[in-house]
Amino acid sequence: MSPWHWRACECSHLQSIENVHQPKGLTAIVVFVIRATFFVLGIEAVIRAGAVVSLPIERIPIITTLALAATAPQLRATYPRAVIGGHLIALSLTLFCHVWLIPAVIVAAMALVAMQVTATVHPPAALTPFLLAAHPDLGQPVVLPLFFGCLVAVIVSGLLRRV
Repeated sequence: MSPWHWRACECSHLQSIENVHQPKGLTAIVVFVIRATFFVLGIEAVIRAGAVVSLPIERIPIITTLALAATAPQLRATYPRAVIGGHLIALSLTLFCHVWLIPAVIVAAMALVAMQVTATVHPPAALTPFLLAAHPDLGQPVVLPLFFGCLVAVIVSGLLRRV
């Protein structure tokens, strides 16, 4: 069996939103309010981490990760391996390829392929090359708030999987 076939089989059992029990009625409203509250608290924590290095929230590629963690915590893309690994791959490739002036779209594609190969697929991490291409002065300062945001997203999704 080829390694690509193994990866395809491994991914065939991943959860989708349709396969997970969704709350209904008043329970759904309570669950959605709890999720939205965790999203807001997560964003606030990342804003404070960004303030430490004088970096505004719109320059930290973590908002979509927090949104995914708060709204669909049951997806594999919100598990620690995917969140941390996906952002680590995307940021590493972005910083490396920035030196060689490789376009952001190529870096994002490379990051998605690397995430597939390492089984750390986290689609929101593919935004990192575009954000850093739009703001080339970021580089080093984005690391602290980005990985703090990853930690917050992992905690949020872990807590919400139990709700």
